[in-house]
Amino acid sequence: MILEDIGDGRGKRLIYIGIVKSDRRDLYLRSNEHRKEWLHSVAKGQIFVKFGVVTTLEKLDEQLIEDIESTLVFGAQPEQNTSKKSSYSVYEDIIVSNSGHGKFLKDT
Repeated sequence: MILEDIGDGRGKRLIYIGIVKSDRRDLYLRSNEHRKEWLHSVAKGQIFVKFGVVTTLEKLDEQLIEDIESTLVFGAQPEQNTSKKSSYSVYEDIIVSNSGHGKFLKDT
């Protein structure tokens, strides 16, 4: 997740949820792409990147990670995500639950 500090003690706002799924680009390169393409124009405050951990009883593969990202984007509706906000399709039924801290994803 990419978050922006709103300032004045008002907390942070969720800007974007994404995954890095290329073996040719790492998180650093992908973050720089976002910064150059759009992040610099939408965020005026301090930027934070928050990571998640996936725990599953199933085999963790690229498809499951893609399905989890789709579910999170659809549920949280980050303003800078351009796809998966009005609908998405998943490979199989999944339940995504947030057991962490923060108000950016709904707790279950």
